[in-house]
Amino acid sequence: MKRVELFLALVCGLILAASLGVGGVNAARNPMDEKLANFELELAAVTYVPEEYVTDSDANYDAIQRSIVQKSKLWKELVPPPPPPKRRPKPVKKPNLVKMLQGVIASSRMEITGPGGRKLIQVKTQENRTGAWLGVGDKVKGLTIKEITKEAVVFSLMSNNKEYTRSLPRR
Repeated sequence: MKRVELFLALVCGLILAASLGVGGVNAARNPMDEKLANFELELAAVTYVPEEYVTDSDANYDAIQRSIVQKSKLWKELVPPPPPPKRRPKPVKKPNLVKMLQGVIASSRMEITGPGGRKLIQVKTQENRTGAWLGVGDKVKGLTIKEITKEAVVFSLMSNNKEYTRSLPRR
């Protein structure tokens, strides 16, 4: 049994000595020393260049400013101004057919003439008090007779690409 104890003590002693040896080597060999040596080599390779500052200048600043101001493209806006607002068209004024037909009287008398059986009625105005015999398509005060019925006469006017109509009762 003494041999076993002696063997175990010897093995433990060897393990202790090996660990102290490895720890001592690591303690003696610092990894940062190697990095420091590489850094010092790289630092030694750096060359220093003295900087020069120019304090006095012979530049003609007035000429430089004039040349800059003369460049029209330099002062052109990066974004063009917005287009002017669109103007709304003026409202179209409707013709006053009542005023245009003022003083016009359509007679209730009717006469059929011609081979086509065209209806004619007597239309009186302030300018022509005796009246004139007119049919569909004839003009009175700038208005065209569009239709003739037993009760009324329909007048029309083309204005602003639109047709306006007004019915005038017959008397």
